Amino acid sequence: MIFSVIADKFKGRHIVYKSIMCALTVTAVELAFGVVLNLVLKLDVWDYTNVPLNFLGQICLPFTLVWGLLGFIFLPLAEYINLKFNKFND
Repeated sequence: MIFSVIADKFKGRHIVYKSIMCALTVTAVELAFGVVLNLVLKLDVWDYTNVPLNFLGQICLPFTLVWGLLGFIFLPLAEYINLKFNKFND
């Protein structure tokens, strides 16, 4: 859903820009949920403390880069789905 919203919100932007936005947005959402679920509620859903360049064990740079790479794959698909879905709303 995040990829779909970013694809729609930044239609005219280059895919690199949109992929960076996806990576940062997904990472921010992961941090927010991680703080609540893992640190506050102590559910221990995930733990990145052993992954290099992590922050509070909730997010890490390697996975942020993975989300950015996934943007290159899924943003065109999200744009296609948005285009098809929006045809029915016009």
